[in-house]
Amino acid sequence: MAGAVVTLSPCYVAGHMWYERATTAPDGSYTVSASPFCYFAVASSPGFVPQDYGRDTSPWAIALKLSSGDKVENIDFHLEVAAVISGSVSDGSQPVANIRVSAVRVQFWLGGESHLRKVQSVMTDGRGNFRLDALPEGGYFVCADAAHSTAGATGPAPGWTYHLSFYPSAPSVEKAQGIHATTGKEVAGIRLRVTADKTYTIVAQAQDPNAGKNAPRLYMGFARGTSSGGSRDNVVTIQQVFPGTYTLVILAKDVSGQQTVGVGSQTVQVVDSDVHITVPIGRLGEVRGRAAVQPAGAVSPSDVRMLLRSDEGWARSSIDANGNFDFQDVVPGPQVFMPLDKSKKVYLKQARCLGRDYTTELLTIQAGEVVIGCDLTLAADTGVISGTVSKGGKPAVGMAVVLIPRSVALRKIRSYTLTATTDATGYFQMEGVIPGDYFLFAVPLDIDAPYYALDFADRNQSNAQSVSVKPNETQVVNLKPTRP
Repeated sequence: MAGAVVTLSPCYVAGHMWYERATTAPDGSYTVSASPFCYFAVASSPGFVPQDYGRDTSPWAIALKLSSGDKVENIDFHLEVAAVISGSVSDGSQPVANIRVSAVRVQFWLGGESHLRKVQSVMTDGRGNFRLDALPEGGYFVCADAAHSTAGATGPAPGWTYHLSFYPSAPSVEKAQGIHATTGKEVAGIRLRVTADKTYTIVAQAQDPNAGKNAPRLYMGFARGTSSGGSRDNVVTIQQVFPGTYTLVILAKDVSGQQTVGVGSQTVQVVDSDVHITVPIGRLGEVRGRAAVQPAGAVSPSDVRMLLRSDEGWARSSIDANGNFDFQDVVPGPQVFMPLDKSKKVYLKQARCLGRDYTTELLTIQAGEVVIGCDLTLAADTGVISGTVSKGGKPAVGMAVVLIPRSVALRKIRSYTLTATTDATGYFQMEGVIPGDYFLFAVPLDIDAPYYALDFADRNQSNAQSVSVKPNETQVVNLKPTRP
């Protein structure tokens, strides 16, 4: 393919962002020169789906690590003809220009959490038209982003902002109408309607008694989908806030922005004007207790580290020779206990704090709260499941083998759901299987991981193989691939 563009982008950014590009010759060949570093490579051409290197055989891109003098060859791409979705955006009476329109898919993570993944985004033209022309075949939701910088004839009045809107005019993806796009074909006439509201600004003064005592601090504010940038002067500003009631959370971080050192929160009601408030910054929480490993002697407690994970970060603690642990600097909010060990055989069997079982429930910590007397029971008796996946008597290569607990409550705990990928012989192996009852599936690998949805196993139970794993048991299971 002639005229395609191959782009190298750094795996991570240390300073300014840079790219290296080359255009393919008439025979489709190309050469890119780049400094020693780690890169991702992507090929693109009008009318085709952009392809990351490695994505033709798996859902994930493969990093290219270049050293001085390296000559890496056979980095080949096979581009697919794109599907197209086109249409227009209006506010009901006139077209909306220069608003971002995106084709999104729902992506699931371990534990059943769902997020929207943008596949392609474009800006509407002067007449409000858009054309999403680089889509892989599949199902999509189309949305217009809330942020809008254009005022006047084709935009909201100054001080007004468009709401995030999903086709045809829904406020959330749950109420949106899906669109199926087919390779080489165009779905035209998608008319998306957006609405606008007057927006305001929240200005919060962080009242921090520890500010300036040690190193400078960085303050960040969050309020239901909106956030501020980092501020070093104790003032957090959040703009374009719609009327409503919000819980404003301010995190005080060290100057690097990595470590949370304090937190404050306050309910804010935005009605018809900007809001100015003061938010006291308090200390973080603490959780103490003891941990024991079963069976005794299987793993030394000192070889296990514990995590207390929340949406805002995590706290770490070692376990001493007497089994004691102490999580300090715990960011307030719902928490989950997670053990870490080199053998990857240890799991949380039971967690009890304040007389309540938190094995499958979240432990909620308040600012400054100290929870003592937590008892954790850890176990080191996980099993192994291995086997092959075949189709028509031949190995099924590159399939996702997914182990899902029968219990919906356990599906919310990340360590219970396991995945493996079949190799060139169709073989797979899963280690660290927590004893219990499961459904086992062999499905195509998918970057959106629909098999992590909490109801996937129930919806596809007829295609599953039931497996019960006992402590320290090794099972061999042979599967046929299924397409949910």
